[in-house]
Amino acid sequence: MNVDSMVSLPTEELQPLLALLTSFWHEMKEWEAYCCGLEKLELAGEISTEQLKDLILPRAAEIFERHCDLNKKEPDRIKGGRFNFGSPPQYDPDLDTLVTVKKTKAGYSVQVRNGGRSSHLFTYTVVNINGILKLKDHRIFEAQGRRIASGL
Repeated sequence: MNVDSMVSLPTEELQPLLALLTSFWHEMKEWEAYCCGLEKLELAGEISTEQLKDLILPRAAEIFERHCDLNKKEPDRIKGGRFNFGSPPQYDPDLDTLVTVKKTKAGYSVQVRNGGRSSHLFTYTVVNINGILKLKDHRIFEAQGRRIASGL
């Protein structure tokens, strides 16, 4: 993940944030690509919508459990068996840029500019739980500033 020159945070604080964001972004990119492939099978009638859900929801849940503080709730992305994913994938740690980092009482507020197929701005709350950084919440904004999604 790229880092904007305006981000001024000591390396020892920045590196764990970058590791969390890059790992999450990378796994979400792989997950979305996996989903796109399965969606093609569903559209071709080779698998059912239920089979599609059975294949993609557990994988998403594992990613969220690994990188997020879910506070024992199901991620919005997969709540109640609903699911959504970018087609083509919208996460790309090679193109996306960390643009701001602000310290908060709970940890950090960070913003990542999507450099892939959109210019969306992802705003994350990152919390420190016993020395481990986890994503707590996120909001996605269009380039014009309109919020288009929130939650995890």
